[in-house]
Amino acid sequence: MTPRRPTSTKSATKTLNLGYDNAMMESFMKTLKVEGVYPMAFETAEDVAQQLPRFIHSYNNRRLHSALGYLSPKLFEEKQSRYPVKKAA
Repeated sequence: MTPRRPTSTKSATKTLNLGYDNAMMESFMKTLKVEGVYPMAFETAEDVAQQLPRFIHSYNNRRLHSALGYLSPKLFEEKQSRYPVKKAA
C-alpha cells in the first residue's frame, strides 16, 4: 500500500495548501497548554481569562524561539524592521 499524500486545497488567501497550514498554531496551542495551563490550578474560566494575556505577553516578549534564531518574536520583528526591503528595479 502506498502512503497517502496530503490533500491540496485552496485557502481563503487563494494559495495552495498541502495540509501544513495549522502546524504553527498547533505548536503554539501545545506550548500554551504545557507552559500556561497545565502547571496552573485554574478554578474558573475567569481565572483563565485573566492569565491568558500574561502568558501571551511572556510568549511574545521573553520566550526564545528556535525558529527565530533564539530571539523572542518581539526582538525578531524589531531586528527585521531595521532593514527595509529593497524594491525591484
